[in-house]
Amino acid sequence: MITYNGKIIVIAGPTASGKSDKALQLAKDLNGYIINADSRQVYREMSIGTAKPIPHERISDTVFTIDGIKHFLFDFVDPKDSFTLFDYQQNVQKVLDTQKESIPILVGGTGLYIDSIVFN
Repeated sequence: MITYNGKIIVIAGPTASGKSDKALQLAKDLNGYIINADSRQVYREMSIGTAKPIPHERISDTVFTIDGIKHFLFDFVDPKDSFTLFDYQQNVQKVLDTQKESIPILVGGTGLYIDSIVFN
C-alpha cells in the first residue's frame, strides 16, 4: 500500500521508445529522480531486450546515477528470487519516504507496476 500524497510524474510506453531519455531530461529540469516501473528491468542479468539504462555511478544495490540523476529500483533483484507486486510497492514506498526534496518520475512499460503506485 502506497502512502504518498505528493505528485508523481509518469512516463509510460513500450521498450526502447525514448522514455528514459525524456525522463532524464525532465528530472534535470525539475530536480527530480527516476523510479523504475518496468517488471524486467528490476532483474540483474536481464539487460538484453529490456533497454535497461547503463549507470554512470552505482550508489547502492538499488540506486545508481546517470548525469547526476538518481535512478531507483533497476537491476537489483536476482532472477532466481521471488519478486512480487507487493515487494515492488514496498520498495517504491521506501524510495518515496527517503527522497522528499525531489519530484518522483515513474518510468516504464509495466502497467501493473504503474497502476499499483498511482491507483494503489
